[in-house]
Order: sequence, then C-alpha cells, then structure tokens
Amino acid sequence: MNVGYSFTSSQLWWVPPILIGIALWILIASSRYIQGDTVNNDRVAQLYGYSVCLIAVVTLLFSIPPLVGQALSLNSDDTQSYEPSVQTFAAYKATRNSQSSGDGLKAKSNADLRTEYEAVRAARLSAAHAQTARAFVTSTTMVVLALVLFLLHWRWLRERALLAEGTLL
Repeated sequence: MNVGYSFTSSQLWWVPPILIGIALWILIASSRYIQGDTVNNDRVAQLYGYSVCLIAVVTLLFSIPPLVGQALSLNSDDTQSYEPSVQTFAAYKATRNSQSSGDGLKAKSNADLRTEYEAVRAARLSAAHAQTARAFVTSTTMVVLALVLFLLHWRWLRERALLAEGTLL
C-alpha cells in the first residue's frame, strides 16, 4: 500500500516562493529586530503574530476551494473515472462486454449482469462517498484551525498595541 504522495515538477511550483518567503522573513527578523546584542521583544512578538496571521490566511485561501468542491460532491453519484462504467446499466454492459471479450468469460444473462451492476455501482458510490467525506472533514478541520489561530493572534496583537498606547488597562 502506497501511503505517500508523489509530485511531479509542475506540481511543486509553490516551493521556490515559500523558500524565498522564509529567507526574507529570517532576513527581516535578524536585521530589523535584533540590534547589537539586544533583542527588541516587542518587534519580535509583532513579527511572530503577523506571521501566524499571514500563514492562517494563506491556509484559508488554499483550504476553502477544495472544501466547497467536496461539499458539493458529497451527495453526487459521480463514478465516471472507473471502468467498467456504472453511469447506466447499458453503459455497464457495453464496457464490461468489451473488457471481457478477450478473456474468454462465459456470457451472463441480463438478470445476472443487472445484479452485478447494482453491486459494483453501490460499492463505487460508497467508496467515493467515504473518500469525499474524509477529505471534507480534513478541509473543514484546516479551515477551523486557521480561523482560530488567526482570530487568537489578531486579538493578541491588538491587545499588545492597546497596552503599548496605554488605552487598555
């Protein structure tokens, strides 16, 4: 069972911008907020807070579109990517017969084919629904975590700013 992911070079377009962003973040953090031997803790806290907020927003932007697609396909009976086709009984018969013609299998009656079709269709729909539900829960969890992180850190940053101004007691 292959559990890992395999990526092609065209799918890794996001790696260089991420690495450049991390390098810029480190450069800004080290040059701007560390002065001599002392560290400006207020600026480091700001950099941390805004970084977490930015990462949360980017996570939201990448998690919401798949979430919408998964929500829309939860009740869908899309099984087009499999062979033999189970969209209709006629399509199932045609694709099954074309696959089994070279195998030397005995021809089945329409009743047997209908029973086989219903079983294959139910199994595929069940598997597709389980996969979509799992992906939907994963995306929903990412959206909720990103929102919680964003809101907590944004509130924390605002409270720090108000404390610095002396308006929050």
